[in-house]
Amino acid sequence: MGKKPQIAVLLANTGTPDDPSPEAVRRYLRDYLKDRRIVEMPPFIWLPILYGTVLRKRPAKSAAKYRQIWTPEGSPLVVHARKIAEGLNERMKASDLPVRVEYSMCYGNPSLDAQIRKIVAEGIEKLFILPLFPQYSPQTVGSVMDTVGKTYRTLRNIPATRTVKRFCDRDDWVQAMAQHVRNYWAEHGEPWSEGGKLIFSFHGVPEECVKEKGDTYQQECLDSSKAIAAALNLTSEQWETDFQSRFGPQEWLQPYTIDRAKTLASEGVNRLDIICPSFTCDCLETDEEVDLGIRKVYEEANPSGHFHYIPCLNSTPGAIDFYERLIRDELQGWL
Repeated sequence: MGKKPQIAVLLANTGTPDDPSPEAVRRYLRDYLKDRRIVEMPPFIWLPILYGTVLRKRPAKSAAKYRQIWTPEGSPLVVHARKIAEGLNERMKASDLPVRVEYSMCYGNPSLDAQIRKIVAEGIEKLFILPLFPQYSPQTVGSVMDTVGKTYRTLRNIPATRTVKRFCDRDDWVQAMAQHVRNYWAEHGEPWSEGGKLIFSFHGVPEECVKEKGDTYQQECLDSSKAIAAALNLTSEQWETDFQSRFGPQEWLQPYTIDRAKTLASEGVNRLDIICPSFTCDCLETDEEVDLGIRKVYEEANPSGHFHYIPCLNSTPGAIDFYERLIRDELQGWL
């Protein structure tokens, strides 16, 4: 760059294994599922289950799923995150801004802890942490900030730090999502032309997080889908909001996407489009769970139906445009 970077922007996502082997998946799941933000059971109850059952059986099953979506460049989540950072660095360079963009993972590599340490070691004293989660939940944004805090407790020279709690309430995110859907439909046709429906499928959380602990996540998901649907001028009959990625025996937010896909198929809905607005980058939960798993459930229930998974924003031009605007807004006074 023309100017030495004085500000770092650090994109942060949940994480992914280093490779699709059972050993790598076990390491990833161990770190992920030990986080008390992720599983809120008391450790004396959860850890024996984690080490005695989950980490014995789940890694091989999860590794098989990862192998179905792994790319020559690596995990889709890392590939998309890297391309977002590269696209934003090109924008910063073109504008001659003293900003460098990096990406990181809470669990896995490149780790959030290591990236912060590298940035501080290079003498950069202004850091903007950007969690790549449109809606706030303790399990995502909360975990990112926990990791930042743990790292800062071991550093003497802590950078001036900014972050965002959510960005689903920004109109330009809503418009970016709506335009992304329009672009897909321009190529593949709209679902209603085939008697279809659009599902907004969000990553679920246990119901107790909302009903007993007061988390705002469910409402933010409902507001997100409502705003995108309004931007697309959809009627209430054309779309619905569901939840996916249930883990464990607890009741999670409902309706479950997989159940609704089967029901809609059996009711004769001949085309089902699904988009996942709680994910910024495609990953196991979108590429494998939705595009492969829920597709199979729908097509088995309606062999003549058509299933369409609409990818995440990933590193599309619309995504880079949005992140650039967000970064410029949040860095006011620093630039």
